[in-house]
Amino acid sequence: MAEEIIALLSNKDTISLGIDDISKKLKIKNKKLLQIELNKMVSTGILDFSPKKSKYLLFENSGLYRGRMLLDKYGNGIVKINDKEIKILKRNMNGASYNDLVAIDIDDRNNQGVVARVIEKDDTNYVCTVISINNKLFINDSRLGIFPVNDDRVVEGSVVLIHHYDGNNEIISILGHKDDPGMDIKSIIYDYGFSDEFPLEVLGELDSIPNSLSDQEIDEEISRGRVDYRDKLIFTIDGDDTKDIDDAISIKRLDNGNIELGVYIADVAHYINKNSYLYDEASKRGTSVYPPDSVLPMFPHEISNGICSLNPGVNRFAMAYTTVLDNDGNVLDFKVEEAVIRSAKKMSYSDVNKILSGNDIEDYKGYLKELYLLEKLALLIENRMNKNGYLEFMSDEVIVNLNRDGKVVDVSKREMGIAEKIIEYAMVVTNVELSKYAYYLGLPWIYRNHENPNEKKLFSVIGAMKSNGFLWGNYSNKKISKMELQDILREIKSLDNGLIFSKLLVRCQDEAKYSDDNKGHFALGVDFYSHNTSPIRRAPDLENQMILKDFFVNGLDDIYFRHNDISDKASSYSKQERKAKHCEWDIVDMKKAQYMEKYIGQEVVGTISYVTGYGFYVLLDNMVEGFVRVDELPQGRYNFDENKLALISRKNSYTIGDKIVIHVKRVNVDTGSIEFTTKDYDYEKLDKEKRGKRRIRKK
Repeated sequence: MAEEIIALLSNKDTISLGIDDISKKLKIKNKKLLQIELNKMVSTGILDFSPKKSKYLLFENSGLYRGRMLLDKYGNGIVKINDKEIKILKRNMNGASYNDLVAIDIDDRNNQGVVARVIEKDDTNYVCTVISINNKLFINDSRLGIFPVNDDRVVEGSVVLIHHYDGNNEIISILGHKDDPGMDIKSIIYDYGFSDEFPLEVLGELDSIPNSLSDQEIDEEISRGRVDYRDKLIFTIDGDDTKDIDDAISIKRLDNGNIELGVYIADVAHYINKNSYLYDEASKRGTSVYPPDSVLPMFPHEISNGICSLNPGVNRFAMAYTTVLDNDGNVLDFKVEEAVIRSAKKMSYSDVNKILSGNDIEDYKGYLKELYLLEKLALLIENRMNKNGYLEFMSDEVIVNLNRDGKVVDVSKREMGIAEKIIEYAMVVTNVELSKYAYYLGLPWIYRNHENPNEKKLFSVIGAMKSNGFLWGNYSNKKISKMELQDILREIKSLDNGLIFSKLLVRCQDEAKYSDDNKGHFALGVDFYSHNTSPIRRAPDLENQMILKDFFVNGLDDIYFRHNDISDKASSYSKQERKAKHCEWDIVDMKKAQYMEKYIGQEVVGTISYVTGYGFYVLLDNMVEGFVRVDELPQGRYNFDENKLALISRKNSYTIGDKIVIHVKRVNVDTGSIEFTTKDYDYEKLDKEKRGKRRIRKK
């Protein structure tokens, strides 16, 4: 529908139309669905809507610009357009306030703007701290400004949740005191709109959900067609502290030599329906959030850790996905069933990694045949994926360990072993096959799309790597194929600083998104992909599971009508996923900064991870990253070489990939930023010679 609307409004004769005219010209009878689509296109910036004329036109034809409203200390507006800050005087705000999405008209003569209309009012909650000025209490927030607090419940240092709407600010909750243990993490969580609490109406629905499966319910489900796999050797492999277990596996060698892989996913949709508060809350959250040493679950623990968790030794309902593969990793058959299972054992990644490295663990002796076969299958799948163009970037995940008071004990790089790969590849194969299954059946579906990378950024990074002598291959200057990108990733793995370049190549990739329109997954090298294996923790997985079970019961008739909000859901889940990621990153950055406070003034060794005209970033071995400003560098004036990603003076240079000794100068825990310096210290650039000894020449 969106493409038809765009085509219609692209015509000079129909450049601006009301909903009635659009409906007639496109012969769309359902005006309600049309209005939903038009609203979506306005909110995403494709269309502009004029309330005075009640007409729509393409935003690119409106002469206006879109952006979020910021405020300066005087209450004037600022909207960032194409990296420029457009100032909007108070008298030209047209009712807009902080963080409203606005359409503005720009006067190029004075670089000022006028708000033409408010597209979307900000309806956000903000976490703020109460301060005291002259014995009076105020909120002093860089986003909302300074305003007095008239609430007997708060004191200096209180952390409060402010509801901001239409320029008004109201305290809706007191989260605690800024010095309370864990308040630093809690403040970021609430600032992003997440919560560690569930509404009462959601908790009230838990009374109707059982804590365990009765024999009667199991028998009824089996008579309805659910298969009984409780006699199969099924087990789980997860992190040591995982409590919400939504996937289990089985494996066996068939008589004909092929391998049968079973993946069993918690049947969350059996307990959650679309007319429930539980579903509404899960859809709103979109995902579980994982701060260090904790979790904000998408569902209450009674579901996520209880009846839907595939705990060992208990009966559970699950969706069973069985894939048969040959000894080259090719998929020969795929089957989808509703099942009842009983996991035999909860295994941990650390234990399985030890076993597959040759160590004995007594509790695992009855599973060795299955674990070795899983290892072999993982390697077969990896080989098949590599042939299809799979891009394996180096992991930059961080482990932040906290003590009981929420203080950082240690920061380190997360290491990935074969056990993690076993589960990852088993889930990838299942997700690919289930996506094909849904696509060819014609089911409404939420796909996980990852489109082609930004070629300009990609050539820039590859050019810098070649200019600095880190790449040997003769790669094209016009288009980089998947296979060439694979070769580059293999080449940089042999470098001590390979992670730096892997991170740069990740930044060139398009962001993976959810959509009801399948576009394939570039990094995985597959034409079909979707998320289905974590319905406890991700709303798109639950949505797809609901569609699948709806199909089992009702077939294809009217299935699109029953799931006509699938496009909006996909868009919402992408947004929530981004929010959750940024929330987790901000918390980790804050904790990294907190950890580095004790190293202020001390010498550390790191690798230059990125260079700009203003300075460069340095990555330490524990994945902590800080910035060195150009005016902190010794020996003269520096010029920025964009092609080499280097700062160069007459006597010295700092280039991406260089190992360097620096000192910790300053830490800002509130912003999660760390500053390093070389100034006023004896400094030393390490490995000045080219890194030829650490390279593997491409044959």
